[in-house]
Amino acid sequence: MLPEEEQHIKERLKQEATEMKQSTHTLGVHALVWVGGWSKAECREAITKTVQAGFQMIEIPALDPSSIDTADTGKVLAENGLKAACSLGI
Repeated sequence: MLPEEEQHIKERLKQEATEMKQSTHTLGVHALVWVGGWSKAECREAITKTVQAGFQMIEIPALDPSSIDTADTGKVLAENGLKAACSLGI
């Protein structure tokens, strides 16, 4: 994907997320949109990108629940004011 295409998509997602904030529904995005797993670095990257895109919630891939650092994940979520849900598969 070309950088300008990626920027256009990000801007459109942010615009749609902003519009959804005005409703009573929470709009979220799956973390695998941004990253390929859920390491500490991927956690921070996915949450940061989710907030930057204007979403209010992130769906965390819990393909291996025991590998998730819940304390770190909770800390990063709180720092960014983001809600979360987990899924065991897509």
